Amino acid sequence: MSSENGYPQASRRSRLPLNWGVSLCRSQHSRRRDIMFWKYFFLTMVVMAFVFAALANASGIYRIGKDEGGLYMETDQDGSWYIDPSHVRDFSPGEKGTYVINDNRNGTFIVTHRGKKYPINMAAREEWERERQAFNERQRRAEGIETPVTLLNGNHVLVPVTIVNAGNEMRVQMLLDTGASTMVLHRDVADRLMLKNISSAKLMTADGSVIDSDIVKLDSVDVGPIHKQGLLASVIEHSGARVPYQGLLGMNFLKDLDYRIDFTRQMIQWKP
Repeated sequence: MSSENGYPQASRRSRLPLNWGVSLCRSQHSRRRDIMFWKYFFLTMVVMAFVFAALANASGIYRIGKDEGGLYMETDQDGSWYIDPSHVRDFSPGEKGTYVINDNRNGTFIVTHRGKKYPINMAAREEWERERQAFNERQRRAEGIETPVTLLNGNHVLVPVTIVNAGNEMRVQMLLDTGASTMVLHRDVADRLMLKNISSAKLMTADGSVIDSDIVKLDSVDVGPIHKQGLLASVIEHSGARVPYQGLLGMNFLKDLDYRIDFTRQMIQWKP
């Protein structure tokens, strides 16, 4: 087919844009780019899945430290372990990460997030934990129960005492006095407890003077965990300046008791 000017005319079906080759190249490049994108995307997702799975299965966090005993692994869930010298090359001080505990026929292992494996003896660990708890319990019993006290002038000890008589109960502050052979109560305390005199006696005070006293019998006396019954006490008239205590806690209560006064913490530690 010819045009009016005599030149051949191309068929409409065979006409292509001048840049069709460039568009084809771009289309192929775009497809390759999309393929690479999805390939990296799926690879990233797989890696993240492994990471999240490792974190989900982790028993906890560990840290590697070092002291005079050597290199050790400290965990937030399973205690601390000194690392055997044959394995120290696998760890370095300051190292941190997650870990899991795995078991197989060869024993129990801590496996770190880096794949490092360290054998541990869980049975020995559990036995040590039981021994530690038993030791702490023995120590607690040895230390006994504490009773808070008040210090007067730095070296005098005021002890909270509960006295019961005929259904009447009164809590008073008494001065701990190992020089007093019996307990001593001020008259107002005896009156409020409605104590009855069973005899009388002469008492010698710290300055050497002698005063009259009445003897009474107490149903019970309690100081912290210590409970005693049927103790005798002397009742005196207190004269002079007002004092922050209502009597003396003497040796008829304190005898046979094992105790220690912690002046710093202001505590009496009663030992069994």
